[in-house]
Amino acid sequence: MPRSIDGARMTFDLTQEFAAQFDDVRTDAALEALLGRAATQLGFDHFALSLQPRGAEPTAGELLLHDYPEEWARVYTGFELAGRDPVRRACDHSFTGFAWNTIGRIVPLNRERQSYSGGCSLLAPPS
Repeated sequence: MPRSIDGARMTFDLTQEFAAQFDDVRTDAALEALLGRAATQLGFDHFALSLQPRGAEPTAGELLLHDYPEEWARVYTGFELAGRDPVRRACDHSFTGFAWNTIGRIVPLNRERQSYSGGCSLLAPPS
């Protein structure tokens, strides 16, 4: 469903506000708080940001910020789901945002990977 002009303007304003506040972020805690506020303002229940630099030392500079329940983080990291997560894989192949329902066009989805993406959207909150 297309966003209204008012909705698009609100999203643009939130994006501008986020960018201005992002300039002042100096700590992981400040970034986590900013992402949490932005996710809430955009109508999402949760956010997660995972950064994994590529290179000889894969653990150097890794970052996982989120506001999901801690059990989610334990399962996600404990079972090393990052490598199988279709969203993470799609992010590796896309320079722009994308909706959940387009992930299959970006990366192949098998039955297991399809279960990750049931009914949500990266660009607009579920209705």
